[in-house]
Amino acid sequence: MRGIVGYIGNQEAAKASPRAGDNPLIVRAVGAQGGGRNANAVVSEKDFELILLVAKRSNPNFLNSFRVTFIVDSRQKSSIKP
Repeated sequence: MRGIVGYIGNQEAAKASPRAGDNPLIVRAVGAQGGGRNANAVVSEKDFELILLVAKRSNPNFLNSFRVTFIVDSRQKSSIKP
């Protein structure tokens, strides 16, 4: 694994990635803030609360392990490059 996040083209490949682990948390981005390499994924308030709950109950440092993968639809034009 290299980098802070990974980029993969579909959910099946993302689940099979070493980044996913045995029990991946899957949330959908509702948008992006910024652009290019400085873009940030935006999640819903509900998913934000879920991420905090999982962190609190299971592993407060799980995001620090850089095991985040973005599933990118290759059919859509994107300014973010892996």
